[in-house]
Amino acid sequence: MVNVVVCVTGSVAAYRAPDVCRELVRRGHRVRVVASEEALRFVGKDALGFAAEEVIFRLTSRAEHVELAEWADVVAVVPATLNTLAKIARGVADAPVPLTAVTSLGAGKRLVVAPAMSLHMYRSPPAREILRQLEDMGVTVVGPVIEEGKAKLASIEEIVEAVEGELSGFRVLVTGGPTMEPLDDVRVITNRSSGRTACEICRELRARGAEVVFVHGPLRVDPPPMDERVEVETTREMLEEVVKRIDDVDAIVMAAAPSDFRPAERADGKLDSRREHEIRLIPTEKIVREVFPDFDGVRVAFKLDPEPVEGARRLLDEVPCELVVANPPETAGAEGSEWWILDGDGEVIERVKGDKRELARKLVDALSKLLRGDRG
Repeated sequence: MVNVVVCVTGSVAAYRAPDVCRELVRRGHRVRVVASEEALRFVGKDALGFAAEEVIFRLTSRAEHVELAEWADVVAVVPATLNTLAKIARGVADAPVPLTAVTSLGAGKRLVVAPAMSLHMYRSPPAREILRQLEDMGVTVVGPVIEEGKAKLASIEEIVEAVEGELSGFRVLVTGGPTMEPLDDVRVITNRSSGRTACEICRELRARGAEVVFVHGPLRVDPPPMDERVEVETTREMLEEVVKRIDDVDAIVMAAAPSDFRPAERADGKLDSRREHEIRLIPTEKIVREVFPDFDGVRVAFKLDPEPVEGARRLLDEVPCELVVANPPETAGAEGSEWWILDGDGEVIERVKGDKRELARKLVDALSKLLRGDRG
């Protein structure tokens, strides 16, 4: 059971909001409603009231938006007009619905939006940009049905399933970003990983209802909202934080790029830049090899190799994994790339060309099937 706040806006499709609420209640969820004044032109107060525990039409000094953000597990804007979507994306909290949605995002809650508008409006550059910004924030967008020249509200079943989340009840640990190995008190050995791939994976997992634990090194991108986030510096610290949590997660996605070497000795203070120095490097811990053999959940590894598919298969010979994502070194740090996703038998199940968001979608598709036991 989840607590759901359904926010209803001033679209003709608002008349379908009570059906969404009733279906959520039928499935055992608790529902409260926030409705705009414009929504009441298309749906009656009583119809909403019969379908929910409470209906709020205006906010008072009680600060209902804060109470709702704390109570809710998910906030769903159904239907979502372009005006409301724009306000949420820009943080314009001047009415009950956008105020509740923005506050819920700040509280780390999942937000689902189901747009409904004219087709030309939906396909306009401003609308596409607003939806992209919302997805970047980790918002789940339930795409409309395109027919009769309109972008009509998605089906009740599709909206309810998005609210429930196919990965609801699963807890996934994701590692991301580089690690840093100190040479002295100032300098470090690191790599060019930005952490974007891991952030996109976390965003996609949360959008599908999973609880996400993110253990990461220094990032060059802003992370999305997370259920738990742990920042580390060295490879050893990352290993220790992962080991602490492996008994409490259903899957581990090792998307980090830990440093392969560390100095045999760390210099005190700052190395003199006027002198030559010889530095002996020793291998760091291999987190995948340390953790995966004894972990009985779903294991996902990443392999950077000049021969991506063969490199992934060599990794599978050494370490048990259910999925391996492989790509060549020249694409490291790039926004767009090409990846191969292999199953535990070394078979390529997906070849992804595009950006890291597309990779995240395809990878989470495969991970979801394994977690839910749907291998067919």
